[in-house]
Amino acid sequence: MTRPAVVLDLERGARPGPSWRRLRAACGGGLAGAGFWTAALCAHLPRRTGVWATVAEAGEAVGGLGWLETARGPFRTLEAHHAGVPCDLLLHPDLDPARRRDVLAVLLGAWTAAGR
Repeated sequence: MTRPAVVLDLERGARPGPSWRRLRAACGGGLAGAGFWTAALCAHLPRRTGVWATVAEAGEAVGGLGWLETARGPFRTLEAHHAGVPCDLLLHPDLDPARRRDVLAVLLGAWTAAGR
């Protein structure tokens, strides 16, 4: 059986987009991924922006990883855990274990690519 293709979307900004918010709601909410932490950090710390990596299947988000990016000249620093803010890793609860691993691999690939 062929699995549906996944699509990775990287969005930059202080707050996540609608597909991220729907995924967060499906994952039970909580502080991780809420966006207000990232928005506050972006507003008060220089040169920071949020990065929201979302994996979608059949047009619906099934995984997400958020981090802060700090630009200093041509260099960027990535932070996924700043000042007590939880890392924003979301995996849809309806994914079977094998698919969760696949989605996680795509998200971690996006993280490592951003760090290069």
